[in-house]
Amino acid sequence: MDDVPTDEIGNLTATFNVPEVSVATDYIVRAVDAEGNEREFSPFAVTEKPTITLSANIGFVGDTIIVTGLHFSANAKCTIWFGTINITSFTTGSDGSFSKSFKVPDVPVGKYKVKAEDEYGKSATADFTVKEFFIEIRPRGHSPYYRGETISFYINSSVPLSITISINDTDGYPFWKDVSWLTIPWNGYYGVRYWDQYEGVMSAYEGLWYIPHDAPLGTWTWVAVVTYGSTTKKFSGTFEVADVPYTTIITKLDELGVSLSEVNATLSGLITDVEGNLKAYIDTSLGPIIASLDEINAKLVSIENGVAEISTAVGDIKVSLDALDLSAINAKLESIEDGIATVSTSIGTVQTTLDDINAKVVSIDGNVATVKTDVGTVKTSVDEVKDLLEGVPPAISGVTTAVWIAVILSLVAAIAAIAAVVVVQRKIAG
Repeated sequence: MDDVPTDEIGNLTATFNVPEVSVATDYIVRAVDAEGNEREFSPFAVTEKPTITLSANIGFVGDTIIVTGLHFSANAKCTIWFGTINITSFTTGSDGSFSKSFKVPDVPVGKYKVKAEDEYGKSATADFTVKEFFIEIRPRGHSPYYRGETISFYINSSVPLSITISINDTDGYPFWKDVSWLTIPWNGYYGVRYWDQYEGVMSAYEGLWYIPHDAPLGTWTWVAVVTYGSTTKKFSGTFEVADVPYTTIITKLDELGVSLSEVNATLSGLITDVEGNLKAYIDTSLGPIIASLDEINAKLVSIENGVAEISTAVGDIKVSLDALDLSAINAKLESIEDGIATVSTSIGTVQTTLDDINAKVVSIDGNVATVKTDVGTVKTSVDEVKDLLEGVPPAISGVTTAVWIAVILSLVAAIAAIAAVVVVQRKIAG
């Protein structure tokens, strides 16, 4: 050690660093002056240097960190600091050790010193880095998704997470949920197999979810529940499910050199979508196709016996007027001439008999009859619909049907009046 001067009466105060010597051993400290006078002090015990270790050296605000300390003063008051923040105080064990936990305080992202110091000045430090917490969850790919396609989720996170995802259809009913999501490793990705809610089996696709051909169209919702340590966060969003555009299918088939007939395309029916548009439902060996009537060149061919026949590029179909959404094809009864009705629609105009469209005369005003049919109502001359007037004789010697009707109604009224007089007379006579 360096020389230390004494005061006028021979006293001294000295500070020294403990040299690198064996620990758990007592040493004698001696002071010797220039004249050879020697003084021994009490035995000096050399112990291990205090140390602390952290359960994690990188984390996020709110994370729980465990501090383990060794070789501090026994049964001493000890304080833990996070940077300049006093985190907690406690008493060390009889052997100078301790294990305490704390939550990372709300501090900016960066590097910090965690320090433990006891009441006798023994201390130790460890480094800790506060990271920014981020997570991104969203369906991968495009929106809308088409029936028959697969969907997967993109998940990017700064930490390993436990995630569960549920999906509800347009009516809010659970359509799919996962059975067991794996924890995503740091800077890694896992493909996760999905549970098919309808089929009741694990999906054959790993990391992909199959949208059935009969999936409801419209806006679907998804909810992801993320758990990290004791923290739980919820994320949600939507995606659209739509029919595969007919033109997309045709283009793809053309690229493959395959015709509709080769995939057994059959027009099986007409449906009205949520926007009120009439669509063709086409069955194929690859699954159903939904197409607009324009896309398949639909034409109204005829209306007979209450049934409309429609020709298309993928075949003909017959649909009863009751089942056909006439408003979706803008059906309108244009006119009636010589007992023949002209009906216009957005897919063509046809002529048909009055019986074929269930025509009925609902009123007559002079020589004008109001006729109601399955495809609309129109006013026309009584002469044009005289076949609908059952029990009314045809015009004779220039007298029109309207005149006959007026005559008959007058006779009915006269008979009723006579009957009323007879009843009154009988009551008076009685």
